[in-house]
Amino acid sequence: MEKGFTYILTNKNATVLYVGATKNLKNRVDCHRNGTGADFTKKI
Repeated sequence: MEKGFTYILTNKNATVLYVGATKNLKNRVDCHRNGTGADFTKKI
């Protein structure tokens, strides 16, 4: 069984939580920060 990560991100004001799962945590967090992750967490 491959191991993975469950992660929780929040917005600037900590009013919304986003929960995700990935095998490569660093890459996934970088994707969110660069706007290539989920549209929900993209910086506008």
